[in-house]
Amino acid sequence: HLYEKTRELGFGEEVKRRLSAGSFVLQKGFYDDFYRKAIMLRSLLQKEYKKLFLNHDLILMPVAKSTAPLLGSSLSDPLRMYAADLFTVPANLAGLPAISVPYGADAKGLPIGIQLVADRYREDLLLSVSRVLSKGNEA
Repeated sequence: HLYEKTRELGFGEEVKRRLSAGSFVLQKGFYDDFYRKAIMLRSLLQKEYKKLFLNHDLILMPVAKSTAPLLGSSLSDPLRMYAADLFTVPANLAGLPAISVPYGADAKGLPIGIQLVADRYREDLLLSVSRVLSKGNEA
């Protein structure tokens, strides 16, 4: 009973929606359709990132396709929220360290995020560069 209450009160609607979707995909019958394809995609992403890191130390890319939405404005549109995650998903699937750093603001004063992705076990480089970018953004 306590477990149910903490899950009910501890998670917002979007988190509950994503947990439900994950549970649905792992149900019998969907495993082959979704999970196996996801494992294959993860392997492909890892190979592609490995090629990139042969010649590059870090990858710099946007966090999202647009600046931050106004607080609470995207909660009613789950597809918009999922689309906002598009640039952060590949590093997560590949199991690579990544960090999002605020870097400037748009015309409305909303933060612009940049993302750095490092090769496996290069958190030291990732944190050092993100620290420099954050300090440069303070000016």
